[in-house]
Order: sequence, then structure tokens, then C-alpha cells
Amino acid sequence: MDEEISALFKRFPTPNPEELEATTLQREKEWRKECRAQFKQRRADGVLVLEMLAAGHRSVAKRLHPDLGGSTDAMVRLTKSRDQSEQVRRQFGIKAKPGGQVS
Repeated sequence: MDEEISALFKRFPTPNPEELEATTLQREKEWRKECRAQFKQRRADGVLVLEMLAAGHRSVAKRLHPDLGGSTDAMVRLTKSRDQSEQVRRQFGIKAKPGGQVS
């Protein structure tokens, strides 16, 4: 039995602690880099969604506005939804540009 264990240790030597730590640090560094890249991509996707919402709001507002034949109730509902998307934009620190574009 001891010979079998010795043979295993020879086939699979105990890793050097310094090498193990360097490998672990490298993996953590790569993981953090990937997390940052994913965060940037998700933020960019969120910006696009908010831009689409702003453009859609303008388009729908032209159709629902009471001065253009729409109803006040529909316009109020639309404005509330826009306010909710604005709250999300501010919550995530996305700045609005003139014209409703976000960055």
C-alpha cells in the first residue's frame, strides 16, 4: 500500500506553494478582467435600451398627446412609464444628453 502511495506522489508531485499562489493570482486577475468586460457590455446594452425607450416615448407621445387627438389618460400613463425609466437611468448613474440620448 505504501508503495502505491509513493508511486502516486511521484506521478502527481505536491505543487510548489509559490507556483500555486502565482497560478491562483493569475486566475483571479483574469476573472476580474472578465467581470469588468461583462459589466461594461451590460452597461452599454442598458444605455441602448434607455435610448430606445426615449425614442419610443417621443414617437408614442406624438400619437397619444391630447392636442394631437389622443387622450389625457393615455398621455399620463405614458409619462409615468417614462418617469420610471428615468429613475432607473439616474439609479445607475447614466447621464442624459440633450434630446433624450443617454451615455
